[in-house]
Amino acid sequence: MSQENACEPPTPARKRPMTWTESIVAVGFLLLACLALSAFQCQTRGCSPISELYRASSKPDLPPGTLQATIDGQYADMWLEIGDTGVFTPTTGPGGETVVETGDGYVVNFLDTLATQGYVAIRMPHVPSGPESQLLPGNPYEPDAVRFSYYSPPTSAIRTTVAITVERRSDLEAIVENLYPSDSDSHWEVWWLPAGEEFPLPDQPFRLQADDWPPPLAMAFQIDFGAGAEAADCAGCPVEVLVYNGYVFIGPFPFELRYGDPALRDPLVAFGPHCGYESEALVGTIGQYITPTVPFTHIHCLENWDGVTRTFTVETASSQGWDYAYYARKVFFGAPLIPLGDLPFTVTVNPHGDYSPGCLGILAVYTPTIAVTDTLRETFSITATSTVSPEVEARSVSVALAPGYTPEESLPQPGHFIYLPLVQRSYP
Repeated sequence: MSQENACEPPTPARKRPMTWTESIVAVGFLLLACLALSAFQCQTRGCSPISELYRASSKPDLPPGTLQATIDGQYADMWLEIGDTGVFTPTTGPGGETVVETGDGYVVNFLDTLATQGYVAIRMPHVPSGPESQLLPGNPYEPDAVRFSYYSPPTSAIRTTVAITVERRSDLEAIVENLYPSDSDSHWEVWWLPAGEEFPLPDQPFRLQADDWPPPLAMAFQIDFGAGAEAADCAGCPVEVLVYNGYVFIGPFPFELRYGDPALRDPLVAFGPHCGYESEALVGTIGQYITPTVPFTHIHCLENWDGVTRTFTVETASSQGWDYAYYARKVFFGAPLIPLGDLPFTVTVNPHGDYSPGCLGILAVYTPTIAVTDTLRETFSITATSTVSPEVEARSVSVALAPGYTPEESLPQPGHFIYLPLVQRSYP
Protein backbone atom coordinates (compact mmCIF):
# COMPACT_ATOMS: atom_id res chain seq x y z
CA MET A 1 0.00 0.00 0.00
CA SER A 2 1.33 3.45 -0.87
CA GLN A 3 1.30 6.32 1.63
CA GLU A 4 -0.89 8.45 -0.67
CA ASN A 5 -4.21 7.54 1.07
CA ALA A 6 -4.06 9.52 4.30
CA CYS A 7 -6.27 9.47 7.36
CA GLU A 8 -5.47 10.19 10.98
CA PRO A 9 -5.72 7.35 13.52
CA PRO A 10 -5.35 7.99 17.23
CA THR A 11 -1.81 9.10 17.95
CA PRO A 12 0.09 6.24 19.64
CA ALA A 13 1.32 6.80 23.16
CA ARG A 14 4.69 8.51 23.31
CA LYS A 15 7.33 6.28 24.83
CA ARG A 16 9.19 7.25 27.97
CA PRO A 17 12.68 8.53 27.03
CA MET A 18 15.38 6.24 28.36
CA THR A 19 17.74 7.38 31.05
CA TRP A 20 21.50 7.50 30.61
CA THR A 21 22.10 4.18 32.34
CA GLU A 22 19.31 2.50 30.41
CA SER A 23 20.71 3.80 27.13
CA ILE A 24 23.94 1.89 27.74
CA VAL A 25 21.88 -1.27 27.56
CA ALA A 26 19.73 -0.36 24.58
CA VAL A 27 22.51 0.93 22.33
CA GLY A 28 24.49 -2.22 22.66
CA PHE A 29 25.01 -2.64 26.41
CA LEU A 30 28.30 -0.75 26.24
CA LEU A 31 29.36 2.88 26.04
CA LEU A 32 31.86 2.13 23.29
CA ALA A 33 29.20 0.30 21.30
CA CYS A 34 27.30 3.57 21.17
CA LEU A 35 30.44 5.26 19.86
CA ALA A 36 31.15 2.56 17.29
CA LEU A 37 27.63 2.22 15.95
CA SER A 38 27.44 5.96 15.38
CA ALA A 39 30.90 6.38 13.98
CA PHE A 40 30.81 4.07 11.04
CA GLN A 41 27.67 5.74 9.71
CA CYS A 42 29.20 9.18 9.96
CA GLN A 43 28.33 12.00 7.62
CA THR A 44 29.84 15.45 7.37
CA ARG A 45 26.25 16.71 6.97
CA GLY A 46 25.16 14.73 9.99
CA CYS A 47 24.17 11.18 10.77
CA SER A 48 23.56 9.13 13.87
CA PRO A 49 21.53 5.98 14.56
CA ILE A 50 20.68 7.39 17.96
CA SER A 51 17.49 7.64 20.00
CA GLU A 52 15.66 10.73 21.19
CA LEU A 53 17.78 11.26 24.30
CA TYR A 54 20.83 12.03 22.20
CA ARG A 55 21.99 15.32 20.81
CA ALA A 56 25.32 16.35 19.31
CA SER A 57 26.56 19.74 18.20
CA SER A 58 30.33 19.64 18.01
CA LYS A 59 30.27 22.56 15.59
CA PRO A 60 27.85 25.52 15.81
CA ASP A 61 26.98 25.35 12.10
CA LEU A 62 25.61 21.81 12.39
CA PRO A 63 22.08 20.86 13.46
CA PRO A 64 21.40 19.12 16.80
CA GLY A 65 21.85 15.39 16.53
CA THR A 66 24.79 15.67 14.18
CA LEU A 67 27.73 13.33 14.35
CA GLN A 68 30.61 15.48 13.15
CA ALA A 69 33.23 13.85 10.95
CA THR A 70 36.15 15.14 8.93
CA ILE A 71 38.46 13.35 6.52
CA ASP A 72 42.15 14.24 6.45
CA GLY A 73 44.17 12.00 4.17
CA GLN A 74 44.54 8.61 5.82
CA TYR A 75 42.51 9.66 8.88
CA ALA A 76 38.81 10.01 9.62
CA ASP A 77 38.31 12.14 12.74
CA MET A 78 34.99 11.73 14.55
CA TRP A 79 33.30 12.97 17.68
CA LEU A 80 29.84 12.67 19.17
CA GLU A 81 28.10 14.34 22.10
CA ILE A 82 25.28 12.60 23.95
CA GLY A 83 22.81 14.37 26.21
CA ASP A 84 20.24 13.38 28.81
CA THR A 85 18.60 15.30 31.63
CA GLY A 86 17.69 13.74 34.96
CA VAL A 87 18.68 12.93 38.53
CA PHE A 88 20.30 9.57 39.31
CA THR A 89 21.10 7.87 42.61
CA PRO A 90 23.91 5.29 42.72
CA THR A 91 23.86 2.85 45.63
CA THR A 92 25.25 -0.56 46.48
CA GLY A 93 22.85 -3.48 46.19
CA PRO A 94 22.60 -6.41 48.65
CA GLY A 95 25.02 -8.43 46.54
CA GLY A 96 27.57 -5.62 46.40
CA GLU A 97 26.68 -4.61 42.84
CA THR A 98 26.22 -1.01 41.70
CA VAL A 99 22.56 0.00 41.52
CA VAL A 100 21.49 3.21 39.78
CA GLU A 101 17.97 4.47 40.46
CA THR A 102 16.46 7.02 38.08
CA GLY A 103 14.14 9.87 38.86
CA ASP A 104 11.22 8.07 37.20
CA GLY A 105 11.52 4.92 39.26
CA TYR A 106 13.61 2.65 37.05
CA VAL A 107 16.61 0.75 38.36
CA VAL A 108 19.67 -0.55 36.49
CA ASN A 109 21.80 -2.91 38.53
CA PHE A 110 24.24 -4.62 36.18
CA LEU A 111 26.72 -1.85 35.34
CA ASP A 112 29.46 -3.71 37.20
CA THR A 113 28.89 -6.78 35.03
CA LEU A 114 29.13 -4.67 31.88
CA ALA A 115 32.29 -2.98 33.09
CA THR A 116 34.13 -6.10 34.18
CA GLN A 117 32.86 -8.75 31.75
CA GLY A 118 31.50 -6.96 28.69
CA TYR A 119 33.24 -5.57 25.62
CA VAL A 120 32.68 -4.51 22.03
CA ALA A 121 34.49 -5.90 19.00
CA ILE A 122 34.71 -3.99 15.71
CA ARG A 123 35.61 -5.61 12.42
CA MET A 124 37.69 -2.79 10.96
CA PRO A 125 37.70 -2.40 7.17
CA HIS A 126 40.87 -1.81 5.16
CA VAL A 127 41.04 0.51 2.17
CA PRO A 128 40.86 -1.81 -0.89
CA SER A 129 44.39 -3.01 -1.70
CA GLY A 130 45.65 -0.84 1.15
CA PRO A 131 47.38 -1.36 4.52
CA GLU A 132 45.72 -2.46 7.75
CA SER A 133 43.62 0.18 9.49
CA GLN A 134 43.35 0.84 13.22
CA LEU A 135 41.04 2.62 15.62
CA LEU A 136 42.65 5.32 17.77
CA PRO A 137 41.05 6.71 20.96
CA GLY A 138 40.69 10.48 20.85
CA ASN A 139 41.50 12.71 17.89
CA PRO A 140 43.49 15.90 17.22
CA TYR A 141 40.61 18.02 18.49
CA GLU A 142 39.89 16.05 21.67
CA PRO A 143 42.51 13.76 23.27
CA ASP A 144 40.07 11.91 25.57
CA ALA A 145 38.11 9.11 23.93
CA VAL A 146 35.19 9.39 26.39
CA ARG A 147 34.28 12.16 28.85
CA PHE A 148 31.50 12.10 31.44
CA SER A 149 30.09 15.37 32.85
CA TYR A 150 27.68 15.67 35.78
CA TYR A 151 26.58 17.78 38.76
CA SER A 152 26.91 16.22 42.21
CA PRO A 153 25.00 16.79 44.41
CA PRO A 154 22.15 17.50 41.96
CA THR A 155 21.72 21.04 43.31
CA SER A 156 25.36 21.92 42.64
CA ALA A 157 26.15 24.63 40.08
CA ILE A 158 29.62 23.17 39.53
CA ARG A 159 29.97 20.65 36.72
CA THR A 160 32.47 17.80 37.11
CA THR A 161 34.03 16.26 33.99
CA VAL A 162 36.02 13.04 34.13
CA ALA A 163 37.72 11.06 31.37
CA ILE A 164 36.74 7.42 30.87
CA THR A 165 39.72 5.40 29.73
CA VAL A 166 39.17 2.83 26.99
CA GLU A 167 41.86 0.66 25.48
CA ARG A 168 42.35 -2.04 22.90
CA ARG A 169 41.91 -5.46 24.52
CA SER A 170 44.08 -7.70 22.37
CA ASP A 171 43.69 -10.43 25.00
CA LEU A 172 40.10 -10.90 23.82
CA GLU A 173 40.57 -10.56 20.07
CA ALA A 174 41.52 -14.23 19.54
CA ILE A 175 38.17 -15.27 21.05
CA VAL A 176 36.27 -13.10 18.57
CA GLU A 177 38.42 -14.10 15.61
CA ASN A 178 37.85 -17.78 16.38
CA LEU A 179 34.06 -17.30 16.51
CA TYR A 180 33.74 -14.93 13.55
CA PRO A 181 36.81 -15.15 11.28
CA SER A 182 37.73 -11.98 9.42
CA ASP A 183 39.25 -11.83 5.92
CA SER A 184 42.15 -10.14 4.14
CA ASP A 185 40.17 -6.90 3.85
CA SER A 186 39.41 -6.54 7.56
CA HIS A 187 40.45 -7.42 11.09
CA TRP A 188 38.81 -7.49 14.53
CA GLU A 189 39.64 -5.03 17.31
CA VAL A 190 38.23 -5.34 20.84
CA TRP A 191 37.84 -2.12 22.83
CA TRP A 192 36.60 -1.51 26.34
CA LEU A 193 37.57 -0.39 29.81
CA PRO A 194 40.97 -1.55 31.08
CA ALA A 195 40.79 -4.84 33.00
CA GLY A 196 39.38 -4.30 36.49
CA GLU A 197 38.11 -0.75 35.84
CA GLU A 198 34.60 0.47 36.70
CA PHE A 199 32.39 3.24 35.35
CA PRO A 200 33.40 6.49 37.11
CA LEU A 201 30.02 7.21 38.67
CA PRO A 202 29.97 9.57 41.66
CA ASP A 203 29.21 8.01 45.06
CA GLN A 204 26.21 10.27 45.70
CA PRO A 205 23.16 11.44 43.68
CA PHE A 206 24.03 13.39 40.54
CA ARG A 207 22.30 15.37 37.82
CA LEU A 208 22.79 15.29 34.06
CA GLN A 209 21.87 18.28 31.90
CA ALA A 210 21.48 17.63 28.17
CA ASP A 211 21.82 21.24 27.02
CA ASP A 212 25.13 21.82 28.81
CA TRP A 213 28.55 22.20 27.28
CA PRO A 214 30.30 19.85 27.51
CA PRO A 215 27.31 17.52 27.38
CA PRO A 216 26.90 14.55 29.77
CA LEU A 217 28.75 12.11 27.51
CA ALA A 218 31.25 13.11 24.83
CA MET A 219 33.23 10.74 22.64
CA ALA A 220 36.03 11.30 20.16
CA PHE A 221 38.16 8.94 18.13
CA GLN A 222 39.96 8.48 14.85
CA ILE A 223 40.24 5.82 12.17
CA ASP A 224 43.74 5.51 10.74
CA PHE A 225 43.61 3.73 7.38
CA GLY A 226 47.41 3.50 7.18
CA ALA A 227 50.27 5.31 5.48
CA GLY A 228 49.54 6.08 1.83
CA ALA A 229 45.82 5.27 2.14
CA GLU A 230 42.94 7.71 1.68
CA ALA A 231 40.02 7.51 4.14
CA ALA A 232 37.71 8.65 1.34
CA ASP A 233 38.49 5.46 -0.59
CA CYS A 234 36.72 3.42 2.09
CA ALA A 235 33.30 5.02 1.64
CA GLY A 236 30.93 2.05 1.58
CA CYS A 237 33.42 -0.38 3.14
CA PRO A 238 31.73 -3.11 5.22
CA VAL A 239 31.96 -2.95 9.01
CA GLU A 240 30.70 -5.28 11.74
CA VAL A 241 30.13 -4.75 15.45
CA LEU A 242 29.87 -7.59 17.95
CA VAL A 243 28.82 -6.98 21.55
CA TYR A 244 29.49 -9.26 24.51
CA ASN A 245 27.23 -8.17 27.38
CA GLY A 246 28.95 -10.27 30.02
CA TYR A 247 26.86 -13.38 29.33
CA VAL A 248 26.04 -13.69 25.62
CA PHE A 249 27.33 -12.44 22.28
CA ILE A 250 24.92 -10.12 20.48
CA GLY A 251 25.58 -9.75 16.76
CA PRO A 252 27.68 -9.40 14.77
CA PHE A 253 25.85 -6.44 13.30
CA PRO A 254 26.86 -5.58 9.69
CA PHE A 255 26.65 -2.15 8.08
CA GLU A 256 28.81 0.09 5.91
CA LEU A 257 31.00 3.14 6.34
CA ARG A 258 29.45 6.28 4.89
CA TYR A 259 30.56 9.91 4.98
CA GLY A 260 27.64 11.74 3.36
CA ASP A 261 29.97 13.57 0.99
CA PRO A 262 28.32 14.07 -2.44
CA ALA A 263 31.76 13.82 -4.05
CA LEU A 264 32.13 10.26 -2.75
CA ARG A 265 30.29 7.16 -3.86
CA ASP A 266 28.16 6.90 -0.77
CA PRO A 267 24.98 4.79 -0.57
CA LEU A 268 21.87 6.48 -1.93
CA VAL A 269 19.50 5.53 0.89
CA ALA A 270 19.84 5.32 4.66
CA PHE A 271 17.93 5.23 7.92
CA GLY A 272 19.12 8.29 9.84
CA PRO A 273 18.27 11.26 12.09
CA HIS A 274 17.14 13.93 9.65
CA CYS A 275 13.39 13.59 10.30
CA GLY A 276 14.09 14.75 13.83
CA TYR A 277 15.58 18.02 12.57
CA GLU A 278 12.17 18.91 11.16
CA SER A 279 9.79 17.35 13.69
CA GLU A 280 10.25 16.22 17.29
CA ALA A 281 7.49 13.69 16.67
CA LEU A 282 9.82 11.86 14.26
CA VAL A 283 12.98 11.53 16.33
CA GLY A 284 14.28 8.04 15.60
CA THR A 285 14.34 5.15 18.02
CA ILE A 286 17.32 2.96 18.85
CA GLY A 287 16.11 1.56 22.16
CA GLN A 288 13.50 1.91 24.88
CA TYR A 289 12.07 0.26 27.95
CA ILE A 290 8.43 -0.77 27.53
CA THR A 291 5.50 -1.17 29.92
CA PRO A 292 2.84 -3.91 29.97
CA THR A 293 -0.37 -2.95 28.06
CA VAL A 294 1.03 0.49 27.12
CA PRO A 295 1.47 1.12 23.36
CA PHE A 296 5.00 1.92 22.25
CA THR A 297 6.48 2.99 18.92
CA HIS A 298 9.61 2.26 16.92
CA ILE A 299 10.39 5.29 14.73
CA HIS A 300 12.77 5.05 11.77
CA CYS A 301 13.54 7.89 9.38
CA LEU A 302 14.01 6.76 5.78
CA GLU A 303 16.41 9.12 3.98
CA ASN A 304 16.71 9.42 0.21
CA TRP A 305 20.13 10.83 -0.69
CA ASP A 306 19.46 10.48 -4.41
CA GLY A 307 18.59 13.36 -6.74
CA VAL A 308 15.32 11.72 -7.84
CA THR A 309 12.19 10.57 -6.04
CA ARG A 310 12.35 6.90 -5.12
CA THR A 311 9.75 4.33 -4.11
CA PHE A 312 10.75 1.64 -1.63
CA THR A 313 9.31 -1.69 -0.59
CA VAL A 314 9.47 -2.02 3.19
CA GLU A 315 9.82 -5.31 5.09
CA THR A 316 10.24 -5.76 8.84
CA ALA A 317 10.97 -8.55 11.31
CA SER A 318 10.25 -8.94 15.01
CA SER A 319 12.35 -11.25 17.16
CA GLN A 320 9.28 -11.81 19.36
CA GLY A 321 6.90 -12.30 16.43
CA TRP A 322 4.88 -9.19 17.35
CA ASP A 323 2.29 -7.91 14.87
CA TYR A 324 2.89 -4.16 14.57
CA ALA A 325 0.62 -1.55 13.01
CA TYR A 326 2.51 0.65 10.54
CA TYR A 327 2.19 4.35 9.74
CA ALA A 328 4.10 6.98 7.78
CA ARG A 329 4.47 10.65 8.61
CA LYS A 330 6.00 13.31 6.41
CA VAL A 331 8.35 15.86 7.93
CA PHE A 332 6.32 19.03 8.19
CA PHE A 333 4.39 20.59 11.05
CA GLY A 334 1.01 19.00 11.63
CA ALA A 335 1.57 16.15 9.18
CA PRO A 336 -0.97 13.36 9.78
CA LEU A 337 -0.20 9.73 10.43
CA ILE A 338 -0.84 7.66 7.30
CA PRO A 339 -1.77 3.97 7.67
CA LEU A 340 0.51 1.74 5.63
CA GLY A 341 -1.40 -1.54 5.72
CA ASP A 342 0.04 -5.03 5.79
CA LEU A 343 3.61 -6.03 5.03
CA PRO A 344 5.21 -5.57 2.62
CA PHE A 345 4.10 -2.01 1.88
CA THR A 346 5.57 0.69 -0.36
CA VAL A 347 6.51 4.29 0.45
CA THR A 348 7.73 7.13 -1.74
CA VAL A 349 10.46 9.53 -0.57
CA ASN A 350 11.33 12.89 -2.09
CA PRO A 351 14.80 13.53 -3.56
CA HIS A 352 17.79 15.09 -1.85
CA GLY A 353 17.55 18.85 -1.34
CA ASP A 354 20.21 21.52 -0.98
CA TYR A 355 21.27 20.58 2.55
CA SER A 356 19.46 17.41 3.56
CA PRO A 357 17.96 14.22 2.13
CA GLY A 358 14.34 13.59 1.35
CA CYS A 359 12.82 12.09 4.50
CA LEU A 360 9.84 10.03 5.57
CA GLY A 361 9.14 8.80 9.08
CA ILE A 362 8.04 5.16 9.41
CA LEU A 363 6.34 4.21 12.69
CA ALA A 364 5.66 0.70 14.02
CA VAL A 365 3.18 0.63 16.93
CA TYR A 366 2.47 -2.28 19.27
CA THR A 367 0.83 -2.87 22.64
CA PRO A 368 2.85 -5.50 24.55
CA THR A 369 1.08 -8.18 26.57
CA ILE A 370 4.04 -8.75 28.86
CA ALA A 371 4.46 -8.96 32.62
CA VAL A 372 6.47 -6.54 34.74
CA THR A 373 8.79 -9.45 35.55
CA ASP A 374 9.52 -10.33 31.91
CA THR A 375 13.20 -10.23 30.90
CA LEU A 376 12.80 -10.36 27.11
CA ARG A 377 14.54 -8.25 24.47
CA GLU A 378 12.51 -7.43 21.37
CA THR A 379 14.62 -6.57 18.33
CA PHE A 380 12.78 -4.86 15.49
CA SER A 381 14.53 -4.77 12.12
CA ILE A 382 13.41 -2.84 9.05
CA THR A 383 14.54 -2.98 5.42
CA ALA A 384 13.71 -0.54 2.60
CA THR A 385 14.50 -1.66 -0.96
CA SER A 386 14.12 0.46 -4.10
CA THR A 387 11.41 -0.92 -6.38
CA VAL A 388 13.45 0.10 -9.43
CA SER A 389 17.00 -0.72 -8.28
CA PRO A 390 16.96 -3.54 -5.69
CA GLU A 391 20.63 -2.95 -4.90
CA VAL A 392 19.62 0.41 -3.39
CA GLU A 393 18.70 -0.81 0.06
CA ALA A 394 18.92 0.32 3.68
CA ARG A 395 18.41 -1.54 6.95
CA SER A 396 18.06 -0.47 10.55
CA VAL A 397 17.14 -1.90 13.92
CA SER A 398 15.78 -0.85 17.28
CA VAL A 399 15.29 -2.72 20.53
CA ALA A 400 12.62 -2.73 23.23
CA LEU A 401 13.44 -4.11 26.67
CA ALA A 402 10.95 -5.59 29.11
CA PRO A 403 10.87 -4.07 32.64
CA GLY A 404 12.83 -6.96 34.15
CA TYR A 405 15.52 -7.22 31.47
CA THR A 406 18.91 -8.52 32.58
CA PRO A 407 22.00 -9.48 30.53
CA GLU A 408 21.38 -13.16 31.26
CA GLU A 409 19.05 -13.31 28.27
CA SER A 410 18.39 -16.48 26.29
CA LEU A 411 20.72 -17.27 23.42
CA PRO A 412 19.23 -16.77 19.93
CA GLN A 413 17.84 -19.82 18.20
CA PRO A 414 20.14 -21.43 15.60
CA GLY A 415 19.95 -19.56 12.33
CA HIS A 416 18.42 -16.46 13.94
CA PHE A 417 20.38 -13.28 13.30
CA ILE A 418 19.70 -9.68 14.25
CA TYR A 419 21.18 -6.86 12.19
CA LEU A 420 21.98 -3.31 13.18
CA PRO A 421 21.99 -0.51 10.60
CA LEU A 422 23.20 -1.73 7.21
CA VAL A 423 23.46 0.55 4.21
CA GLN A 424 24.46 -1.28 1.07
CA ARG A 425 26.71 0.09 -1.63
CA SER A 426 24.45 1.50 -4.35
CA TYR A 427 25.52 3.56 -7.32
CA PRO A 428 23.03 3.11 -10.22
